[in-house]
Amino acid sequence: MTRRLLLCAVLLLTACGDRPAPRPATGAQTVIVEVDRRDGLAAGAGQWALPTFTLYGDGTAVTRGEDRGALLTGRRRTLSAAQVDALFERAAEAGLFADRDHPRQATDPAVLTVRLTTTDGTYATTVRQPSPGETGDRGDTIAFADAAAAAGVDAGEYLPQRAAVLVVADVDDDSDVRPWPLGVPLSAMDGAPRRPCHVVDGAALAALRTGVGSAGGATRWQAGTQRVRLVVRPLLPHERTCADLD
Repeated sequence: MTRRLLLCAVLLLTACGDRPAPRPATGAQTVIVEVDRRDGLAAGAGQWALPTFTLYGDGTAVTRGEDRGALLTGRRRTLSAAQVDALFERAAEAGLFADRDHPRQATDPAVLTVRLTTTDGTYATTVRQPSPGETGDRGDTIAFADAAAAAGVDAGEYLPQRAAVLVVADVDDDSDVRPWPLGVPLSAMDGAPRRPCHVVDGAALAALRTGVGSAGGATRWQAGTQRVRLVVRPLLPHERTCADLD
């Protein structure tokens, strides 16, 4: 009887060890993996940067690209079904299918967030003040984030269907002042005056990208009596309005 119970216990442990990773959600506009690294003192344009890596249920991904003056950019990547499965297997090995927080005492710490969405729900893991060479649960999360950002193959620049224009500074600098580039005044932008934001698409977006393409970090735009700095942030496939950036 004892040997039989022992055998059952061994079989149970083996079954648990072979349990497959949770299945990713599906859909071209469903985010199944999001990796986001933020500096602790992110301000201005930095607070509106794209997530480090955003993967959708159809295997397409968008990574954070370079800043081109007022234009924030992204890069596209594509993952096969096998690569998506491998990523979820690695997430399971790292224990990321649970809500976890790995704190570290620091003033305004940098934050790494990994969020996974399965057919059963969404799970988020946060690592505060991550650093290279860490081990244990923190190190596993950091390693997963690095692997995710490099997964798949590059598929060129991400060309959004919509972009949000945001005011990130109100200054008197007059070294490079240009006419207001939007069809709506500053005061009519969503969220004004606290957080002005305006979504553009179609022909208006194409014209805006051309118009601000030569703008640098010091460029200011004349809005009535104000001179403000703008940033054009591409909206991801699942984002529609300024509220989606909260």
